Amino acid sequence: MRSSGMLPQMLMKALYVLLALSIVAIVAAVGAMFWRLRWHLQRPHITPPSPVLEVAPEQEPVEKM
Repeated sequence: MRSSGMLPQMLMKALYVLLALSIVAIVAAVGAMFWRLRWHLQRPHITPPSPVLEVAPEQEPVEKM
């Protein structure tokens, strides 16, 4: 009855393949993240002026009559 010993062995091989694929996916995601970050930091930062960041002129207090 060798067939009973083959199932756990095949299951372990499948789990090792799944582990390897997971590690490769994680390394690829981290590498892509750093590549995108490096690309983002090397771009010239030309941003249009935002109306939110503009300084509003100061208003004088209203005098009571």
